[in-house]
This record gives sequence, C-alpha cells and structure tokens, in this order.
Amino acid sequence: METRMKYDRILLALLLAGGLAACGDDSDGSGETGETDTGVDTGAGDTGETDTGETDAGEDTGGGGEDTSTDPEICDDGIDNDEDGDIDCDDSDCETAEPCLVDPEICDDGIDNDEDGAIDCDDSDCALDADACPTGECEPACEGDQECIGGGCVDPQTVDTYEPADLWSYLSRLQVPENGSDVECCYNFDSDPEIDNGLGDLLPLVASLAGDVQVLIDDAFADGSIVLLAEYREWPETVPGDARLHFWLGTNDLDGDGENDQDYDTELAAGMGTFRAENESFSDYGSFIQFNAATWDGSMLATEPSIFRLSIPLAGLIDGLDDFTITLEILAARIEADLDGDSPTTSVNVESADDGETYGGAKLGGVLPLDQIFGQLDEVLRTCTCAAEIDGSSPVIVYGDEPGPRYSVACAEPAYDTSACEDQICGEILPQLCSFAGVVANLPLADIDTNGNGVFDAISVGARITMVDAMIDADSWIEVEE
Repeated sequence: METRMKYDRILLALLLAGGLAACGDDSDGSGETGETDTGVDTGAGDTGETDTGETDAGEDTGGGGEDTSTDPEICDDGIDNDEDGDIDCDDSDCETAEPCLVDPEICDDGIDNDEDGAIDCDDSDCALDADACPTGECEPACEGDQECIGGGCVDPQTVDTYEPADLWSYLSRLQVPENGSDVECCYNFDSDPEIDNGLGDLLPLVASLAGDVQVLIDDAFADGSIVLLAEYREWPETVPGDARLHFWLGTNDLDGDGENDQDYDTELAAGMGTFRAENESFSDYGSFIQFNAATWDGSMLATEPSIFRLSIPLAGLIDGLDDFTITLEILAARIEADLDGDSPTTSVNVESADDGETYGGAKLGGVLPLDQIFGQLDEVLRTCTCAAEIDGSSPVIVYGDEPGPRYSVACAEPAYDTSACEDQICGEILPQLCSFAGVVANLPLADIDTNGNGVFDAISVGARITMVDAMIDADSWIEVEE
C-alpha cells in the first residue's frame, strides 16, 4: 500500500537516529562524554556538577574592577545574591550545594525520601524499579486462559467473535514538543527534577536523515499512512471509575481504492471520520496495545504505568522484508488525557505561549531501551546478505552496556561492501550506520539508566496527542486480509 511508505521512512529514521545518537550516551551522569572526548562540549548532558560557577566559565566577570562582579549565590538565605533572577535552590549555581541536594527516592520503605509529595511506587522516580514496583501485573492473578496485559486480565479473542466497544477516538495528530518549551512532555523517570524526553533531543538528528520529522508525521496522518485509533474498551458508568484503553492501527480507506474516503482537515480531524481497524494490529487477546488499569475522574483519563508493546509488521512497507516485524516494548509507559467531560473521546488541547502552536491534550510517555533499538536494527541488517561480509547468522551490530563505563555500539566489521545491494536498508542505511557511529560518539542523548549500573541504556520518549471523536464501520469493523 503506497500510502504507508512515509510511515516506513519515519520508522527507519527513528530507529537509525536512535541507534546513532545512543552511541555517545553520558553513562556516568557527569555531563562529560567519556574516554572519546574530542574537546567539543555541547553542554547538552551537563548535570550541574561541572559547571556550577566553580570553573569560572563566564559567570565571574569581575576581573579586579571595583564592584563590577556579581556576588556568588548563597543557597539558603532567601536572597538573589547574584541578581540573575533565581533565588537559592532555584538558581542553577546551587544544584550541587548541600542545602539543595535531594535524597533519592527509596521505592519500598514507605517514606517520601525526596520530599516531592509522592511515596514509593507513587513516585515517578520508581517507575523503572521492576523489583519494588513491577508494572502491568494483575492482582488477583488471572484465571484459566486469561492473559495479564497492561495491568488487567484479558480473555482470548478471535476476529470473528470480538465485539468492538461503542466509544472510539481517532488520534488526529502526534507532536513531540521541543525540550524546554512551555508544553514540554511528558514525565520524569529518574531522580532529577527535570522532565525526561530524550526523543526531543533526537529529532534534529532524525531531521538530518529524513527531513523535518513533524512535517513527515503530519503528512503521514493527513494521507492515511498513519491511522491510530483508541478504543475505550471499558468505560465507567459513574465518576470516578475504572477504564480500559486499547489502541489499534486503522484505515479510512473503506472502499479499498488506496485513498482516504474522507477529507482529513474537514472531516477526520474534525471528529467526523468513520474507520476500520486493521487485522495486523489484532492479537490472540485483542489489540496489541492495551492499558487495562486506567481511571476516569470526569475530566482526566490516566493509565497506570505499563509496558507499551508495539508490533509493526513490515509486509507491504519495505521491499524484501515481508516476513519481518518491528517489535518494541516501551517501559513504564503511561497516558494522561485531558478529555472533554461532555465528549470524553475528544481531548482538551493546549496552546503554547512560546510559539502559539496548539498541542494535543493527551500525553504519552515511556522509556525505550537501547538494546531493543539495536536488536531490531541488527535483525534487519542481517538480511543484507548482498554484502559479502554478512552471512545472516552473525551479528552485524555489536552493542550493550557491559563492560562499562558507558553504552557502546559498533559495526561488527569496520566496513561492509554494499556495492551489490540495491535496496535502501542495505545500500544506504547499513553504510550510514557504520560511517556515522564514530562521528556521533560524543552526543549524550541516552538519558535513562534502567538497571542501576551507572550506564545510560535507554531513551525517554514523550509525545502530545490530539484525540477527536471517531466512528467504527459497523458492517466490517476490522479489515481482514484474505
């Protein structure tokens, strides 16, 4: 299906850029890029431990003149001593000062160690502590043939017997706000006070490979290359109450001519679209993507942290990979959607004061382990047997966080002869990956340590989603491939 090709380019660009950028993660959290330091310090990974004023990196302009230097910030006197507009612990100069140091949250002691108002597993800092705060588990345990998915027990399903819910939303737009904007997104997954979104740092690199990512995504939504539907599988009759939220790949091409049946701007994005779910997003238990532990309070739909499993079959998307499926698990995934109380399938969107742009009122965030990114890339690149050095069984990419001190990735061979390769993956992406891995080795874009070994081994992701009302074609709610 030709309209899916932009989806292909976006997906591959994100995977490639994620792989490239992660080569130089800041593994020790110090802000330095490690043993391969070339002397170029972008400042992107600084945590404040090396640039707090002690290094005289421009803050002290006194130089011996009378009363021309600012006083150093005293971090516990309630005064803006250096007159930069920030007082005490709000001043970046105080990040490592004793009065401003915060104890890390211990996730199983019943104490609010970091004094942020959240205790143990209710604290987002504990989202990745699988031992103390396992996500997506079911209590009580599921029975019989049921499977625990997304925090709830689910019965086996078949396409013929599955009864779709009455309430559906169409995800009409997905945006990744720039880090630091007034609508930055979305959650904090570690012990520092900042919102984590390593994906926001990846976008410039993705843009160098595939063009403006937001434009690509917007185009793919508009032409039907990407159609995402939300099914309110269970919805409470009273408020507050429990809910279940499932996601599907879908289509508006009900007549099969390869084009949307309705106009994107005036009908689909306006909440007047009629869709059909696609069989490729149907598993033995219904949708591949399920949040079965959610609550609705009349205005906000919030899911419990879970594992967001996303499987994307590449059949029809990429020539030569009809039997391959991209499978990613986003850890500690959660969704918060500010929904219209009168029309709960429609998000209440927000306008940025910085750029005047309207952003979706639903937030999606989680953590994507680098091993998954490189594992998927390695599986794809092993199919490049057109290169003389690749036999299909040996690794093409070597990656991991052991031994430290930082996550490492490299091609198994210094170079591959791809002169006989004609497709995009083998002829273009493989040599790009091997050529640029060293170039980007100093970009500290991985930002999460999932196993506590001191090595950043995952990328935090965050996106804002616009949700509008949607109808499902009652006669054939799912497109079944013959």
